[in-house]
Amino acid sequence: ADALAQLRARENALRARGGGEADGLAETVGELPRLLERKKRLELHTAVLGAVMKQVVAREVPRYAEAEEPRAAAADVEGLLGEGAKGTVDDKLRLLGVAGLQGGLDDDAFAALAAAAGCAE
Repeated sequence: ADALAQLRARENALRARGGGEADGLAETVGELPRLLERKKRLELHTAVLGAVMKQVVAREVPRYAEAEEPRAAAADVEGLLGEGAKGTVDDKLRLLGVAGLQGGLDDDAFAALAAAAGCAE
């Protein structure tokens, strides 16, 4: 954000400078396209970052990451695997796999989690 603000300030300064000395005008003409291209790339990266962050929030990715920790409560895992959970099928399958690999689940508990995730027969 700071880099984009600096670019905008510099762009505005170059645009405002406009007339005057021939050297200043030549410098402005030479520098402005580079600044505009850099600004366009920064705005594109910012837009991509914004789209990624929207997906992270919509899928509740931080909650899934916390539930994949060994110290996570079984209730948290069950809540994220349920039908109303916001994660994708891939998120739920990954969490189910991690829960199964961490051990501590008997066959019945694993089958219950798989059913909650919609993966049971």
